Amino acid sequence: MTTSEPHPTRDGAELLAALHAMVSADKAPPGLKGSIAVGVVDAAGALYFVATFGKAVRTEISDTLPTVDAALVMGEAEANAILDTGALPPKPELLVKQGGSALLAKFVSRYLQRQSLLDLRAGGAKRKR
Repeated sequence: MTTSEPHPTRDGAELLAALHAMVSADKAPPGLKGSIAVGVVDAAGALYFVATFGKAVRTEISDTLPTVDAALVMGEAEANAILDTGALPPKPELLVKQGGSALLAKFVSRYLQRQSLLDLRAGGAKRKR
């Protein structure tokens, strides 16, 4: 696995850091094949968690959106809602999906469901308020 640490001082980076931690710690076969990006747009711009799933899993944090098979881009409020509640707000202000919906669905099911985030929090990760 190849990793690059998130930018912890950026607004909205907490969700990306959580994804980085979950995917990096996941030793089970992911059941995914392809590349995905999850982006958070904040006042300073956009930051992306990028993961490539294949024989090996490669993750990185980037300030540019690379070419990927599927992408999910949201605002800081949406990212914080996922961390706080495990779900998007009822009426997201910024949420853009692009590319393979089946790949996105598998990724969301594995890493962005409430149980996955609760498992991460149980391991000691807490959101700053």
